[in-house]
Parts: sequence; structure tokens; C-alpha cells
Amino acid sequence: MTVNNMATLSNAYRYLYVNQSSAAKSVRNLSAGYKINSAADNAAGLAISEGMRGQIAGISRASQNAQSGVSLVQTAEGSLSSTAATLTRMQELAVQAANGTYSDEDRALLNKEFNALKGSLDQTAQSANYNGINLLDGSLGGKTGASGLAEVGVSGISAGGAGDLTGTAKFNITQEDGVFSITAQIGDQMVTNTINAGDTSTTFALDGGNTVTLDFASATSLREGVINNVAIGSGAGGADVSKAVTGGANASLQFQIGANGSADQRIGLHINDMSSVGLGLGDADISTLEGANSALESISNAINQVSGQRGSLGATQNRLESTLNSLGITHENLVASESSIRDLDYAREIMNFTQRNIQAQATQAMLAQGMNLSRQNLLSLMLR
Repeated sequence: MTVNNMATLSNAYRYLYVNQSSAAKSVRNLSAGYKINSAADNAAGLAISEGMRGQIAGISRASQNAQSGVSLVQTAEGSLSSTAATLTRMQELAVQAANGTYSDEDRALLNKEFNALKGSLDQTAQSANYNGINLLDGSLGGKTGASGLAEVGVSGISAGGAGDLTGTAKFNITQEDGVFSITAQIGDQMVTNTINAGDTSTTFALDGGNTVTLDFASATSLREGVINNVAIGSGAGGADVSKAVTGGANASLQFQIGANGSADQRIGLHINDMSSVGLGLGDADISTLEGANSALESISNAINQVSGQRGSLGATQNRLESTLNSLGITHENLVASESSIRDLDYAREIMNFTQRNIQAQATQAMLAQGMNLSRQNLLSLMLR
């Protein structure tokens, strides 16, 4: 029998340390609620969990972004409903003024209300606001990407021939069910062409024998707002004018609806200028019979613009709401996955804690008894 080194007691002490350490770890896990509290617990599991946590946080924020987008779109659409009502009354007044039974004095009185309604259009366009963002004044009328609507302005256009083209040319690009359409608006003229997938240009035939040709790389590039060239052709005897338009700028307003920076996780929003000038009614006047007849066509175009804009906003809102539903499902599944990796199973951990405590107590008892027996055996040998 040895005194300096007692192998049996050393073994018991080692198990006591192991059991107490395991019990302490169980206490830590039970207190934190996680089975992975440091990289030492599960290095691979910690890395996966942290990655999921970042994605979960991003998706949660993206959901809030989408909800804010819905609110903004609803605000704009609500203001446009007021614009539509104003245009309806303006059309009624123009129809009334275009009737030959009215005198110019009568039309002058009708024109006063007509002009007041134009002022109402401007007031609505200037006052429609969401969190400091003007919605209907044309400030959101830049090129857009994924929302499918784009606009390029080319000013100072003048081509001779059968009819001059002066002012600003605007091109609205829409996409629905994979079909691209471009509407050219120059002055009071609006022409819409359909774009096929393989097309790289399109030509609009305008009144007076004039033409407008757009060159682009592909229909997809149009969705991103990229127009390479705008060629304004004239009628017989006139000169051609070519304006270069390059780029591919992002939308004036974009909603980040995903956890990363890829283009398919952004929705662009484009809203045209909904003021009286933006709707082509800046010079509309019904104080004369000719003016009333001309105003009727302009108002009809304005109503079509507002209706088209409202339709575009409705489509954007539907997409945002669909995205919200998808993000909610993704968030739920990621949280469940991350929970299975990192969250603690309390029942199992309490079982482990109880087991380690019992083993530690048993080891302590054995260690104490072993030490007592060793002393007694040693003393008996020494006393003989």
C-alpha cells in the first residue's frame, strides 16, 4: 500500500471533477436557454446559427420595409383618387362648354371653375406626401427597374417637315405577363408600341408624318430603364434629330424587400407628374368652343394617365403584399431551423443536470469513504 500516490482516490477525484464540470455547464445552458453558448460548444453549429440569425434579422427588416411600401403606395393611390374625381368634373365642364347652346360669356364662367380645378390638381400633386417624400409632383418619375415602369425625358426636340416636334419627350415602359410596352408622349400625342423579346428598337408614328425611334439592347434592358438612343425623325424635307440617352439608373424610389443586395430583392416605384402640366392640361381652356373641344381630348388623355398610374400602383401594392406573405413564411421556417440548432431542450438538459449531480454526489461519497478506509488500513498496519 502506498501513501504518496493513491490511484483509486485519484480516479475518483477525476470523475468528481468531470461530473461537477458537466453539471456547471448544464446550469449555464439552463440559465441562458441555449445549448450553444460559445464556439467551444459546437463550432459548426455556431457558424450556421449566426448566419441564420443575420438572415432572420434582414428578413424581419425587409418585411417592415414592404409594409412601409404598402402604406406609401396606398397614400399615393388615395391622392390619385381625388385627382380622378377632379378630372371627371373637368370633363363634365368641358362637355358643357363644348355645347353650341352656350355663349362665350357662359363659357367664361365655366372656365373659372375649370381653372380652379386645375389648381386643385396642382395642390393635390404638391401635397401628396409620405414621410417627407413627395409622391405626385414628378420627383419619382425617374428610370425604374423591377417595377417595370421607366421614363426618359428628352427636351428641346424640333424637327421640320409636316409637323414640328417641340417640348419634352417621355417614354413609359411597362411590363405585364412578360410583354413589354412603350408609350411615347410628345406634347399631346401618345402612342403605344408592343416590344417583342428579340427587338432592339421601336418606331412610333406620330401626327404630321413625324416618327420617334428608340434604340435599346433588349426588352430586359428596358425593364432596367436603359435606352441607348432616341432618334426623332421628321416628315418629308425635314432634318433628323438624334438624342443619346445612356445609363440604367435605378428607380427614384426603391423598396428593399430581401435580406441581401441582389436586384431581384428590390422593387422600384415610378409615379409620373400628376400636376395639371404633367397631365397635359396646363394650357387647357374652355372659354371658347374650340378650346372646349381641344380640352376634351386632353382631359381624356389625362384620365387615361391617372388610371394607368393607379393600375401600376395597384400592381406594386399587390406585389408588396405577396412579398410580405412570402417573407413571413421564410422568416417562420428560418426561425424554426435556427431554433433546432441553438435552442436548448430543457427536458433533456434537466435530465443531464440531475444525472451529473447524482454522479457527483456519489463520487464525493466514494471519495470520502475511500479516504477513510485508506487511513484505517494504514493505521492498522502501523499498529501491529
